[in-house]
Amino acid sequence: MKSTFKKALITAVVAATTTFACAQASACTYINFKNGQDNTFTARTQEWPGTMDGKFALVPRGFEGENYTTKYGFVSTLYVDVLHDGMNEHGLQMSMLALGVSQYAPEGSGDINKGEVVGYVLGNFKSVDEAEKALKETKVHNTIFKAIPELGEYVGVHFVITDNKRSIVVEYLDDSGYPNIFENKLGVMTNEPTYDVQEMLANSLLDEGKVRFSEANFHPFDMSIEGRFQKAVAFNHTQNDDSVQTDEQGIARAWTLANTFDIPQGALYWRHVSDVPQFVSWSSVGDIANKRYFYRTYDNMVIREINLAELDFSKVKYEEFQLFGKTEFNKVEFQQFK
Repeated sequence: MKSTFKKALITAVVAATTTFACAQASACTYINFKNGQDNTFTARTQEWPGTMDGKFALVPRGFEGENYTTKYGFVSTLYVDVLHDGMNEHGLQMSMLALGVSQYAPEGSGDINKGEVVGYVLGNFKSVDEAEKALKETKVHNTIFKAIPELGEYVGVHFVITDNKRSIVVEYLDDSGYPNIFENKLGVMTNEPTYDVQEMLANSLLDEGKVRFSEANFHPFDMSIEGRFQKAVAFNHTQNDDSVQTDEQGIARAWTLANTFDIPQGALYWRHVSDVPQFVSWSSVGDIANKRYFYRTYDNMVIREINLAELDFSKVKYEEFQLFGKTEFNKVEFQQFK
């Protein structure tokens, strides 16, 4: 089991984050954890009223973005011109999630815009260390996301970047265009508040020396940012490592975690954004060590796998396709009828 310190850290964060309210329309949940072989797995959900015409992209080496060119190939979800969640040929995984308090340099004044950060990182860096060093020197400016023009330039996002050794949270909190970067010690990211506030509140409670984790903390969680954060941290850090030894068990656990954050259509609405029900339109899982990326959609629960280790990125060409619109089932075949 995880250490007493980690369990105490969870309890502190769970208690502290209940005081924060949602300040941003878009919402998602991200988790990472390790199995008994010290391999890292990620799980993520995407929540929004509707599908925003989501696509999936295979991006080759030498792909030219608006302000960058890729050295490495990768796969990613795609919303019009924004690469959103994916993994590259070296197993580097990255996700974009909403953070309403984000600020960026004025539009046109930076090296890349906020919608290019995922493509820039996955396309040019092998590790968290490399990505962190580059982002500290890269100025990011604001832009309007074409997939959701009704929200204008005020769509704030932050990022989580993970390899098999480290995970960091990247947030833009002033108009300088340069990031605040934090070690993702909690193994979780949702939306509000900023990551440093989450950790600061947790540490201040730990200093009291009175925090203990017990089954009483597993109360019913709701669908709010606070509820999702509480659930993710609690489940992540109460993992029994004995039950997650192999990579296949790691993938299964990642999907189990993603399942707990699913939202069916009609269960929740954000009327300030749309009359369309807010729901989880897709979920993804990453197997970092083996360079495998999985996803499924609300209208097709069959899990799809991309094994990046099997792709020859010296020959790959750009390709994209619709995420949604096709429902499949795996039929059971009985041996006696073969």
